[in-house]
Amino acid sequence: MTATIRRAVLADAPALGAIHSASWPELYAKALPAEVLAQLNPEYMAHLWGKFVSKGGDYKQWVAERDGSIVGFVGVGPGRDNGLDERTELYFLYVVPEARSTGVGTQLLAAADADYLWVWEDFKRTRKFYLQQEFVPEIVRVTRGRGPKSRVGVLFGSSYQTELKMIRNPAA
Repeated sequence: MTATIRRAVLADAPALGAIHSASWPELYAKALPAEVLAQLNPEYMAHLWGKFVSKGGDYKQWVAERDGSIVGFVGVGPGRDNGLDERTELYFLYVVPEARSTGVGTQLLAAADADYLWVWEDFKRTRKFYLQQEFVPEIVRVTRGRGPKSRVGVLFGSSYQTELKMIRNPAA
């Protein structure tokens, strides 16, 4: 069953905050300290979603709905890597457990039309999904974690994660 894909709106923030905060402990329990995960409650994440959706411009988010309920979301924006600000970076893509492996992630990724993404090295299932969606690993691997400008360090303090860069296959 396909989902309806539409742009996220400010009124979606509470539902998106609930889904987003529930996703993190499930997906990142082995990678992040419990005290970090505890901070990502529905209210805090809804607040962040309000900021995401209000940002506008090149920052875009979509939701997937089934039977009137949001079952996934995706967000993109300008590339955050040096020299890639003209490219579209996939910032996040999440699908609720009961809607995974049903095509929702593929629909969301198609709507986002990203040029590249970063994925944590340990997430083999996620990397496999992106490979199936015509993304290929680029020879870039980075460990992030400290410093105020670090994407990982901003939320996760001293947690270190190794990320792999994947780009849309130019031959696809």
